[in-house]
Order: sequence, then structure tokens, then C-alpha cells
Amino acid sequence: MSTRGTWTGSLAAGVTVVTWASAFPAIRIALDGFAPLSLGLARLLVGAAGLGAVALVLRPPVPPRRLWPAVLLAGLLGQALYQALLMIGELRVPAGTASTRSSPIISSAW
Repeated sequence: MSTRGTWTGSLAAGVTVVTWASAFPAIRIALDGFAPLSLGLARLLVGAAGLGAVALVLRPPVPPRRLWPAVLLAGLLGQALYQALLMIGELRVPAGTASTRSSPIISSAW
């Protein structure tokens, strides 16, 4: 890989780590002003808007109609339920604890 590619990949990894790590304290702070489910919904709406903008530019193919129920179920369980449980959990535990239990890498070891 070229030096530029290595540098770009390292920058992308660094941005990912910093944004992931900062999300949990930010959630904790935001929960002082928002109800847990309202904050979870707001996060989902912001994410949907961002992904929607990317989809308008890239025009990915739409899944076949027969897969729509599975996609909807995956979205509800994989995102909506996760957001609700994370927001409620952050009311009861510190942000640092929530971040280690939410990480796919770390939580698989628990």
C-alpha cells in the first residue's frame, strides 16, 4: 500500500476511535436534558439523515421486496432496541462502563 493510503487509513481509524469514544460521555451529558427514548430517536434520525444523503448521491440498489420485513426487523432490533437500552443503561452506569459493554470487540469477551 502507498504511504498516502496508509496515512488515509490511519486517519480514518483515528477518527472512528475518537468519535466512538466520545459518543458515550456525550450521551451521558445529553441525558441531563433529554429523556432516554427521545435522545435515542434523535440519534437515529440524525443517522438516517446522514445515510439518506449518502444514498441520494451513491444510489445503492433497493433490496428486493421479499427482504423488506427482514430489513425492518433488523433495523428495529439492531438499532432501535440498542439505542433504547443504551440510553436507559447510561442513566444507571458511568459512560466508561457503558462504552466497554457496548463495544462489539470487548462485549464478546464478557
